[in-house]
Amino acid sequence: MIDLQQRLVDITGNTEFDDGYRMGLGLAIETLRNQCYAFDLREDLGWMEPDVTKWLRPKG
Repeated sequence: MIDLQQRLVDITGNTEFDDGYRMGLGLAIETLRNQCYAFDLREDLGWMEPDVTKWLRPKG
């Protein structure tokens, strides 16, 4: 998610393609954020990690 957020920040163009790309990335980020909340994962989770327990948000 952090990589997607950085890509969104890095888009500086004003073409229709850039606008569409921004919208797509925004939707992807929102979807991932919702999945993180649903599965009780932190938003800065690492990709392709075999053990995701270290990415769980602390209880409390």
